[in-house]
Amino acid sequence: MDWASLGKVSVVESNKLKRTEVWGETDPAVHWAGAFAVYGGSGTTASSTIVYEVEPGKRLGWHTDATEETQYIVAGTGKLYLEDGTTHEVGPGSVFVLPTPMRHIC
Repeated sequence: MDWASLGKVSVVESNKLKRTEVWGETDPAVHWAGAFAVYGGSGTTASSTIVYEVEPGKRLGWHTDATEETQYIVAGTGKLYLEDGTTHEVGPGSVFVLPTPMRHIC
């Protein structure tokens, strides 16, 4: 395999990324902060890594993503709701992949 043709690998210190605060204009339960750590890294074009911080009792709103989304829960617990009506309990160590354009809420 020609590793040089695959692109370069970058390591991002996610704890140092500036977070952007997001809130729901009509839904006070939507409130979180996040930052893109990687968008289409290492030659990929359809994946992203985003660092989210969600306050207890708050959530992300219903949304779809332009790229496949892999989520890894570091701390806290919650529920993942999918557009097909299924619900999943998530907590520290939970990992899941959401394909594009699956509508979801966390």
